[in-house]
Amino acid sequence: MNIRNVKKHITYPKGFKASGLACGIKKNKNKDLGLLIADKKSIACAVFTKNKFPAPPLKVCKEHLKNSSFRGVIVTSGIANAGTGKEGFIQSKKETAFVADAVGCKKENILVLATGKIGHLLPLDKIKASIPKAVSSLSLKGGKDFSDAILTTDTFPKTTAYSVGTSNKGFKIAGTVKGAGMIEPDMATMLGFITTDADISLTLMKQALKQAVDYTFNRISVDGCISTNDTVLIASSKQASYPAIKKKGKAYNAFCDALARVCRDLAWMIILDGEGMNKIIEVEVKNASSQKDAKNIAKKIANSNLFKTAMYGESPNWGRIFAAAGATNANIKEDLFSINLCGINVMKKGKPVDFSKSKMNKSIKKKIINVSVDLGIGKEGYSLLTNDLSPKYISINKG
Repeated sequence: MNIRNVKKHITYPKGFKASGLACGIKKNKNKDLGLLIADKKSIACAVFTKNKFPAPPLKVCKEHLKNSSFRGVIVTSGIANAGTGKEGFIQSKKETAFVADAVGCKKENILVLATGKIGHLLPLDKIKASIPKAVSSLSLKGGKDFSDAILTTDTFPKTTAYSVGTSNKGFKIAGTVKGAGMIEPDMATMLGFITTDADISLTLMKQALKQAVDYTFNRISVDGCISTNDTVLIASSKQASYPAIKKKGKAYNAFCDALARVCRDLAWMIILDGEGMNKIIEVEVKNASSQKDAKNIAKKIANSNLFKTAMYGESPNWGRIFAAAGATNANIKEDLFSINLCGINVMKKGKPVDFSKSKMNKSIKKKIINVSVDLGIGKEGYSLLTNDLSPKYISINKG
């Protein structure tokens, strides 16, 4: 199956239009309200944060997703509408009603999401007043404006798209995401929006999304913080000139492949845009007795402030990797433990390796840092992406 990356936006698949504008939430007057609308009744599903205090918009989404039809989503940025209790829930409900009245559907067919500072209610009057313009601005070219409207501390909009099959017999899939801080691999770690025109069953689309998220968005970490608003949403218009995907097989596998590519692209962009980052760090744990152990160790290393600051300082202090791994309750043995940093063996089976300092000093200055830990116990492994920790991160998040 031919899968080709194309430079398109969230409106690339058939049946979707979008818009983005400034409604007055952000003090800098940047775009802060986005609409993504399906031309006809479509299907949608999502995965949400595991934070025990999910924001009211997520509660509304979960309620509305029980409905079999999807027509669109409204998203605001600058204020998270989290930690706002019953009033925040009422606000989110009203937002869906505003959009539903404007596009001519039931409010249960509209989803709502928000991102920004926690503990503040939204300026609902400003949002309501902006809906008519947001709806009248809906277009195929509006995908870029939508991607701009969902940003907070991001330094660039993140979008990707793929064409699957041929123009006569194929489908399209596209995605956009916001995320630079409060990123921890425990779904969903940001706001993500994916559209497709593949005629796939809702059951199979749910399975494909969970699988794609587990291997992409759930394997990134900027700062180990799980947000209250994290969501990844996928919607299908079912308008592609491609056979319906009703069971697992070649067509379903092609869909899963394309979806994974979209998620992988976007996850990489989040790490590339990590708040205050200078380096991308790939952490791999291999030959563990279980994937659970490998995951725990990988996360412990990736979220170690000592390790991340060492990478910012370009210090080959591999002892911080060693200490982080040993701080887990994983099945681990020191005399089997090995570390490879920047392609150079620094510890082998519990003993330090006399490596070339000049070679290390050159390798550790690169943009991408590779860390590989070999437990030497079993055959399971786990990998994830993170980045370094710099003074700029503190400056961004001190408020």
